[in-house]
Amino acid sequence: MPLGHPRTPAVTVDGAVPPAETPVDRTATGPRGPRPGAGRSRARRLVALVAAATALAPLAALPEAPEAHAASAQLTPVTTNGGPFSVQPLTPFGGPVLDSGATGEIWSSAAVGDVSGDGVPEIVVGGGLSSALKVYSLDGGLRHLVDLGGVDVGARSGGVQPSPVLVDLDLDGVLDVAAASTANVVAGYRFRGGSVTTLWRRQDPPIVPSGPNGILGTPATGYVDADGYPDLVTGSWGQGLTAMSGGNGGNIAGWPKWLWDTIWSSPAVGDVDGDGADEVVVGGDCAGNDIGTQPCGNVGGGYVWVFNRDGSEKWRWFLQGQVVWSSPALADLNGDGGLDVVVGTGGYFDDPAGRVLTALDGRTGRVLWQAGMPARVVGSPSVADVTGDGRADVFVVSYGGWLLSVDGATGAPRWRACLTDGGTCGDPGIGTKSGVALADVDGDGAIEAITQGEQQLRVYDAHSGRLEWSRGSGYAGTVLAPANTPTVAQVDGQTWIVQPLRGYRDVNGQRQHELVVGVWRTGAALGAAPWRTARGNMARTGAVPVPGPSSAQLRQFVDQVYRDFLGRPPSAGDLSGWTDRLVRRQASRYEVATSLSRSDEWVRHVITEFYRDTLGREPDAAGLAGWVRAAQGGMPVAQVAAAFYASPEYYARTAGNDPGRWVSDLYTKLLGRGADASGRAGWVGAMAAGMPRDQLALGFYQSDESVQVRVDGLYRELLGRPADAGGVGSWRQFVRDHGDLVLASALAASAEYLTRARS
Repeated sequence: MPLGHPRTPAVTVDGAVPPAETPVDRTATGPRGPRPGAGRSRARRLVALVAAATALAPLAALPEAPEAHAASAQLTPVTTNGGPFSVQPLTPFGGPVLDSGATGEIWSSAAVGDVSGDGVPEIVVGGGLSSALKVYSLDGGLRHLVDLGGVDVGARSGGVQPSPVLVDLDLDGVLDVAAASTANVVAGYRFRGGSVTTLWRRQDPPIVPSGPNGILGTPATGYVDADGYPDLVTGSWGQGLTAMSGGNGGNIAGWPKWLWDTIWSSPAVGDVDGDGADEVVVGGDCAGNDIGTQPCGNVGGGYVWVFNRDGSEKWRWFLQGQVVWSSPALADLNGDGGLDVVVGTGGYFDDPAGRVLTALDGRTGRVLWQAGMPARVVGSPSVADVTGDGRADVFVVSYGGWLLSVDGATGAPRWRACLTDGGTCGDPGIGTKSGVALADVDGDGAIEAITQGEQQLRVYDAHSGRLEWSRGSGYAGTVLAPANTPTVAQVDGQTWIVQPLRGYRDVNGQRQHELVVGVWRTGAALGAAPWRTARGNMARTGAVPVPGPSSAQLRQFVDQVYRDFLGRPPSAGDLSGWTDRLVRRQASRYEVATSLSRSDEWVRHVITEFYRDTLGREPDAAGLAGWVRAAQGGMPVAQVAAAFYASPEYYARTAGNDPGRWVSDLYTKLLGRGADASGRAGWVGAMAAGMPRDQLALGFYQSDESVQVRVDGLYRELLGRPADAGGVGSWRQFVRDHGDLVLASALAASAEYLTRARS
């Protein structure tokens, strides 16, 4: 397996999915729209080197979860006036239910954190089907009611369906709240000191004029532009994937990206290639058409897209037959130090399409495994090691009422449980799509899986699937199964579980719809909580981060990469400066290596080594200046190298102006072997027929054999070992297209290089 890929040109990886009747979403109240697509040395030797199966897990193997048992702790409700924690009108500002003609469920998950700065956490809840953002105190009192605005009554858009994000946007040391809505509003709010301040607010039009618009997925937090402020990434029905500064809400250079169709998925932000910098991952639709305006042509399906933080595309993977509404989760599934991607599907195309859960290699987009599911998987995966074996496990809720767990390394089934109140599952028309929180909620050292079924909050032993608790909301009416995830937090030394729901009841003969916030506590301190809420954490990154290197390890990296690339140790200022930027995630290891490889010092170094290695002398001032200008003007290193090998001075010095001797020398220098008679004769004949020496030398330099030799040489110089066959195969065409330096930078950014630098 290759060690890590740089900012590669986009690669499309196809993933076949079983084809699949349109489900009737029994748990949702709205129609299916908006329709997707509707409107839609080592230094010297390094310089010389530069110059010179997918398994589908069978569903039938899934064991049923054991029956409930008596847990040692107790799950008790936190009540207000004898009822649930909070019950308030579903639409506190009046007007219609803001379901956008798409979904009547509550998608917004709660957040718990100290947003006032008084040392006591608050509970922050999105209105879901209203434009409200609500902040509660721990006694159930409503401290703040904020209207995000932007409501379109005719389109019924403006609901705060995305989960609120807790992040210090203004770097004042207190958590702020970022919120978004189905009116395409995104805003940052400060609640410090008990007052409300709008830090910034924006409402973007759709990329395609008159097309659908709005944000359903939750914004993700990351460090995209490396300015020290946290940034937000959003995807919209308006077909745009946007990265914006958390400091002022403005677009970051290189963004937004047009993805040619609606985006229902929440983005994830994490380091998928292990180079120390975040990438952006999101699912998207591709309805397909015959007019050539979509990347999937006329074959419908969905994509998983991955972008580098500068907005360039890293890779994409196509799921044929179903859209990708599911939000990707990022975790290191294959143990290579980069975050891989696990994702479900969607609910647009007819069933049974989309009955699959897919894991993708974060570095390349290749399928690691696919696990068959009993029904489509609109829900989003949650990931954590719940067995203690050091390997990630994956949890997801599918249509049909199922909660399922699979092995994250292989996709092999672990267990499944039925979430319906009646205990009967399997009807694909049951549109269950809730998320799963993973945390030790009872203090017994074991992780539980927590999710909302229909009327019941359910808590399972995540290892075995045994049901520990099943509790109703205490609401004097009916609650609808949500599309959100329970939130787990520690409050006053105890574990609290917070679950927003849509409820309805008859009051004086009138149907009344309400936002119900259920809260339960276990009486035990919160233990490990690797995936405690929607998208894993209150910052909504969607990622389980791989532990990063220490400051000391990064200093060793900077020192070594200077020695390898420039042939000298870094200055004290360079060492401290780069180390600080790496620690603050303002630069990646790849960017450090790339910066050195593009510096004036490096270019002069490369040209000087060409003079020494080919001509056996130091460069003259005029010659060096000319070649440096050519390289800085865009002449590829391969072409520079070919020019030196083809120069009259080298031809005379090495071969005595003899074509045969010169060709033999190229075999030795560029291929690392002696010339075979037929090959030598063929090249000499080509020269006699008029082939220029620089063209012949470039042909040698760009040949598969030469590229293989150079790839292997870079592995040996930077990693201290020969290249594996997979590494050579993965990099051969890339090096031919983009050059050795990009490979060198990618290898220097790998976890293996970092480990070697420490030694």
